[in-house]
Amino acid sequence: MSLGDYCAGSNHVLPTAGCARHSSGLSVQTFLRGIHVVEYTEAALKDVSGHVITLATAEDLPAHGEAVRRRFER
Repeated sequence: MSLGDYCAGSNHVLPTAGCARHSSGLSVQTFLRGIHVVEYTEAALKDVSGHVITLATAEDLPAHGEAVRRRFER
């Protein structure tokens, strides 16, 4: 365990009760919060705006679609 913990990079804190099938061992990532950034150019957003509005409407989230639609009102 010492070699894995301090040098080799393996992890001895592993999930139990069959969870190892779908979960990794405990790591620094367990305690961090991920931040996702989405960046679109105006042209790219305009290209997909119809899809966004359609999906927002289908999910009964009209304000999401409206937020995109209003960006292109002029």
